[in-house]
Amino acid sequence: MKLTRPQAAVLFIVLMAFFMSAAMSLVLTFIDQGFSSRLMSLWLKNWTISFVVATPVAWVTVPLVRRIVDAVSR
Repeated sequence: MKLTRPQAAVLFIVLMAFFMSAAMSLVLTFIDQGFSSRLMSLWLKNWTISFVVATPVAWVTVPLVRRIVDAVSR
């Protein structure tokens, strides 16, 4: 199944928010807690919150960044 261009743009934004929020929340949770027995549960909680924040932020910033990059690269 091939995605349309608008569908691919939405998928890109969601996946970027997903993976970036996962990485950032893991690093920050580890810095805050270290290797504790609560690391995984705290990370999953923090990841949920960060994904909820990252998705609308990515929704706004990804098109803006694409326009900026297009403007300076053509």
